[in-house]
Amino acid sequence: MPIPAQFMTLKIGCATVDAGAVLPNINDGFVGATPDLGAFELGQPLPTYGPRPATLPIAPTGLRIVR
Repeated sequence: MPIPAQFMTLKIGCATVDAGAVLPNINDGFVGATPDLGAFELGQPLPTYGPRPATLPIAPTGLRIVR
């Protein structure tokens, strides 16, 4: 039996929401005044790990060759 996914998110109103320090190029995707101190930023989508379903790239349209 596989282990179910664990979502370690903070609860709304928790003292650790918006209590972190901004680290440029590390936690730039925060929501609120400052980053959260939790494993994941409250209000952001959870990260996806592992293989993803294969998708075909969408062919660009409206291109022209200029010589």
